[in-house]
Order: sequence, then structure tokens, then C-alpha cells
Amino acid sequence: SITIVSDKDRAKCAAQNGEGCEPCATTAISGGKYCLWFGEMETPVCAPISEGDMGVGSDMCAITNEDRCFDTNLTCEDCLSNGCSFFAGSCLPSCSLISDPGSCVDAPEDSSVTTAPQRCQQLLTDADDEVTCNASSLDCTTCTSTMKADETPCLWMEIGSNGPLDSFCAHRATEWGDGATSCATNDVSDNDDVGVVVDNPTNAPNVFQPNDKDRAMCAAKNGNGCEACATTAISGGKYCLWFGEMETPVCAPISEGDMGEGYDMCALVDSPTMAPSDPAVSDKDRAKCAAQNGEGCEPCATTAISGGKYCLWFGEMETPVC
Repeated sequence: SITIVSDKDRAKCAAQNGEGCEPCATTAISGGKYCLWFGEMETPVCAPISEGDMGVGSDMCAITNEDRCFDTNLTCEDCLSNGCSFFAGSCLPSCSLISDPGSCVDAPEDSSVTTAPQRCQQLLTDADDEVTCNASSLDCTTCTSTMKADETPCLWMEIGSNGPLDSFCAHRATEWGDGATSCATNDVSDNDDVGVVVDNPTNAPNVFQPNDKDRAMCAAKNGNGCEACATTAISGGKYCLWFGEMETPVCAPISEGDMGEGYDMCALVDSPTMAPSDPAVSDKDRAKCAAQNGEGCEPCATTAISGGKYCLWFGEMETPVC
């Protein structure tokens, strides 16, 4: 068969003439391919294919296939066509590098069964399903009555002992199990059992007001330390706050009186450079990262959170934090 090369590919490769093997062999062209380095010629040339008496071109130099998979310019289809994996908008050597590989796709082993475009389209569909289901985390009934793109229901995940207060809606099985598609008990949704957001003269607009159950759940963590407190979910998708700067540290749902500022992430009281309660970060993301505390840098930095981001490892702190 005859390989057809576009003028654009020829120009991209020619632009690397004189730059050496590695700049040439790492230049991506169409079809998930790379330029070839003809280093055995009297004047080395970078080109998309061998023509005339150019000889055999090299697409490797001193780099490896793994290095090539980290090319930030690759699209999902080009990444998979190159034998790599694709996750959260980035190309990488293998989905095994991801702690939550469910949202990662590998290159198809048999193109007759599934193709790179099909896998990339599935990745987009999964991302849409994730948004749809996560938005239905109010209670079990809301979750399981929400349909994904394939007309199957979202999955209700129970991750604690407090019913809807320790649960969320997912589009696929997670580390907390396969999830439920039906609800065994009534969801907690009455105002006398769930904290509310109010607007009144004595409070700033839209201030969360915890209920007695919220206060009791947080108080139960007094004496257990910051992490036990800050990972305790209460109503409204909130978490207990750790008031570690008080003479006797306290776990509570909100700051009252002269309690000062509470923290929903451990070790923050020891670091003035880390701002507490960043409103741009969801409680679910904080919980996922906090779950990696004590596991080390790699488990932390490979934990995916919303927005295509990953948890950050603060290893320079006296007690490292994820």
C-alpha cells in the first residue's frame, strides 16, 4: 500500500531539520504517528516517511514509548492510536498508573472489536454520566430515578452509617462498592432532620444552620483528633469543622461565639500558607484527598478529583497532608 503524506506533516517534520533526533522523533503528525529521523544520511533529515535513497528512519532515538505517551499535544484518538492510555484530558503510558482507573481508557488490543474513536466517545459519555449522576446526590430516590445516556439508572453509594448524609450518587461502581439501583428506606429530607440555609437579620445571607443531629454527630468526634472530625459528613453535603486553636480543641458543624475559625482539612492549623475552606473545592474532593493521608505522595497525587484535577501532596509539612 502507498502511504499518503500531507503537506502539513511534511512541513512539521522539516521544521525540525537541524534540531537533532529527539526533537524530530517527538514531533506528532497525523494518524497518531511521529516524524522519522534519518540520521545516517550525509546531512541528517527529519521527514514523515522514507523516500528515494533516504534509507531507514528512526522514530525512537534515546526516548522510549513511555516518554512519548506523556506528549501533552496528543488528542484522545492519537494517544490511543499510539498504544498509550488516556485519562482526564491527558495521555499516559497505562491506566495502571491511576488509582481510579474506571475513567481511563487503554488502547484497543483488537481494532476489529473496538476502535480508538469508539473508546474516546465512550470516555466523553462517561464524563457526561458522571456530571448527571453527581448532580442527583440529594437522596437515594433522586439518584436512582436519574437515567444515564444508556437509559440505565445512576447508582446510590452508601459510604457511612448515616444514610443519605454519608452517601452520594455515582455513574459506575467505585471503591465503595457496586452501588444500589433501588432504595430500601425513606431518604432523610425533612427540615427537622436536615440543616437548612437561612436568610435572617442575625446571620449573614445564606448561612448554613445545623440541626441537633449535626451538632451531635460532630460532638461525638471530640477527643478523636482533626481527621476523625473533618471527615465526618453532616447534612447539606457539609463536614464537621475542627477548631484546633482552642485551648481544648472542639469538633463542631459551625463556628459560634469565640470559637474562632474552624477547619475542614487536617493540619491546616499548622500552616498559615494554606487557606481554610476554599469555596472552589467541593467537600467530596476534600474527602477523597483526605482519605489518602498517611499513604504517601504517589497514592495522593494519582487520586483524581473533579475538574480533571488531582490531589496535591504537601510533603514539606511537619505532618504531610494530601
